[in-house]
Amino acid sequence: MVIVGYYAHGNKHYVAFNGDEEHPDRFMITDGFHDRSVNERNVSKYKEYVRAETIQIENC
Repeated sequence: MVIVGYYAHGNKHYVAFNGDEEHPDRFMITDGFHDRSVNERNVSKYKEYVRAETIQIENC
């Protein structure tokens, strides 16, 4: 598993990760409890998610 980035939406924080070495362009997003696949069909659903720095999440 490789962490791709950190995101924020509303008051929740998410971690984007790639668990599939065969498809490095696909990733999943998790809040720690629920993993959601992000792909070309549902990417528009995540447009409002804001990329966050690691420091911003750790200090919350």
